[in-house]
Amino acid sequence: YPSREFTYIGWNNAHPLFEDARVRRALAMGLNRPDLIHAMLHDLAVPAVGMIPPWSPLYSDVEPLPHDPAGARRLLAEAGWTDSDGDGILDRNGQPFRFQLMVNSANRMHQDIATVMQQRWADLGVSVELRTLEFQTLLQQHRGRQYEAVISNWTLDNFKVDPTPLFSCEQARQPGSANRAGFCDPDVDRLIQTGLSTTDPAEAAPVWREFSERICDQQPITFLFWSEDLSGVGSRVQDIHTDVRSKIVNIGEWWIPEERRR
Repeated sequence: YPSREFTYIGWNNAHPLFEDARVRRALAMGLNRPDLIHAMLHDLAVPAVGMIPPWSPLYSDVEPLPHDPAGARRLLAEAGWTDSDGDGILDRNGQPFRFQLMVNSANRMHQDIATVMQQRWADLGVSVELRTLEFQTLLQQHRGRQYEAVISNWTLDNFKVDPTPLFSCEQARQPGSANRAGFCDPDVDRLIQTGLSTTDPAEAAPVWREFSERICDQQPITFLFWSEDLSGVGSRVQDIHTDVRSKIVNIGEWWIPEERRR
């Protein structure tokens, strides 16, 4: 059943490698998220385009960036990254395109995903070193923006759409805030404020669609997937229904047939 958690790649937008949105888009286009979900998560997730979950009434089916390695290489070339010396690694002004990707040492799934992404980015000519860290150390460096790239999760505390912590300029100016990418875009700020102040869902939906499209274009972080949760249920119990609220959302309606109560 659907969860409230998505997995993403965090880019340090202030780092010289990632300050250009074309580079962030190119790296996202080098990944095949449906294949990743199928191979690594046994299809127990859905691709994420933005932070408005598919189960939200404000969700809009925004076109995701395609898996397009050729297009990714063109974007990287536009940003000045080419293999000038023929060593298989892109470079610009004598600097090879190399970065570190932080991964939680206790999360095997993240490590496996990181390994696959490392290979896909190598196909683009980008060299990635996986840096495995204990979670609290990783979190401290992520919060302090002392990183280049990271795999992380974000869980919605409630069912309200509010991207302010992750994407507002105000949060970008605050050290240690949840805007760990350091992303600031006045257009995104305007859309967030408009969307949060619009009480009619029909009027809010196009605002949030524009927000999602802008985030997809800028790629301050690269959304990978929304997780699905699993629970085991005894075969005797009948009429169990689950949704994003929980696995026991209709527990008052569960029942066991008379003949199976012993």
